[in-house]
Amino acid sequence: MFISLRILIVSILLISNVCSKENTYQEFHWTSGVINNKDYDKTTILVPIKIHGVDKKLYAQLDTGAGSSRFYGHILRKHGIEVDSLKEPFIKFRWYDFDDNSITPDSTDYYMWNKNYEVDLKSDDPNENIVGTVGMKSITDKILILDFPNNKYAVLSDTLKIPALLEEEVYYLDANIDHDMYYVDICLGKDTITVRYDSGASIFTLIIPSDQWKNATGLSGDEDSIERDSVPSWASYVYLLNAPSQYDLTFGPIHVKNPRVTYMENYDKYSEDMKLIGNALFYDDYVVVVDCEREKFGICESKW
Repeated sequence: MFISLRILIVSILLISNVCSKENTYQEFHWTSGVINNKDYDKTTILVPIKIHGVDKKLYAQLDTGAGSSRFYGHILRKHGIEVDSLKEPFIKFRWYDFDDNSITPDSTDYYMWNKNYEVDLKSDDPNENIVGTVGMKSITDKILILDFPNNKYAVLSDTLKIPALLEEEVYYLDANIDHDMYYVDICLGKDTITVRYDSGASIFTLIIPSDQWKNATGLSGDEDSIERDSVPSWASYVYLLNAPSQYDLTFGPIHVKNPRVTYMENYDKYSEDMKLIGNALFYDDYVVVVDCEREKFGICESKW
């Protein structure tokens, strides 16, 4: 009798946790693209947003590498939203809503940027309804959970709302938020490198400066064997050098042998010291917890 009662209680707790997870999580969408004749099926994370006065479901890129959120004035006008990029905008929007935990940045948290391409306004395809970017300021006091294998995400107001089944499995690393950027440490060989977690740089494993890239790869940058790419970034293109590292990468429970490492060539004055990780490490197997409340970065395998 006691054993049966105990099993019943455990079962109820498990069901409660799973139901909590199902009620908490929402779906995100991937964009795909062709870059230098290579197909990528996971280039950008799109999350649904709601703009006040617009009935249609719209989408924004989720980009922890962008400090502020921003909307594309050219596209907003196509949806009938009048904006003036020369004045401070006052567009109310919500990009996550659970138990009244909505994120509605005030007007100082985002900027207009005109993105000049045509879209099919009659389509419900998320790729045809991208109107902006949601940046780090929208989650600086929250917890962002990204379940990559299941294309689900959640934004929570405090750590007590993290599903218990997930919290028990997460491996936490120390993180640091500085100027609306989120930093963690990774190990490449014997070197510890502080990198920015940039969810907008989805296709990359690790981007490091020239000197570190040369040391990691054993290359000078002039070899024909180097994989060279150019990818769009806002209104310009970024030129990249890619090669396998001589050293393994360790990031919490993740261990990658000879990872692909990238150097950004001639982008801007800031790229010379750019160090970041994208989503490529997590695509297939992992749940990531960007805990801005405790300044922790959590990783665990997706088991649900």
